[in-house]
Amino acid sequence: MTNHLKRIATVFLSAMVMMTASAKVIKTNIRLANVQSKQKVENVAKRIKGVKEATYSASTHLLTVSYDNQVTNTSKIRAAVKDAGYRFETNADFFGQSTPSMSREQRQSK
Repeated sequence: MTNHLKRIATVFLSAMVMMTASAKVIKTNIRLANVQSKQKVENVAKRIKGVKEATYSASTHLLTVSYDNQVTNTSKIRAAVKDAGYRFETNADFFGQSTPSMSREQRQSK
């Protein structure tokens, strides 16, 4: 019985080591439209458990986030950023094109 318990413990520990070894740091970019403060948006992302680094570039409108994929994911990061009041920028926003959500008057005034 003791050898059986040792084998179970060994298998369990091996599985834990493999799970820990499979954790990766992933980098993702999120394009934002209404950022007033670089530091504030970076802090929103950095407060998320599992986020290792967050940097915002005003020239590209990109929030670049590096995170541990065993702890968080892109959906959780995007949800936290959205909950903090930031809006995601679409290609239409970026290139100054009209979008279907705009009224006819808004599209014609561009």
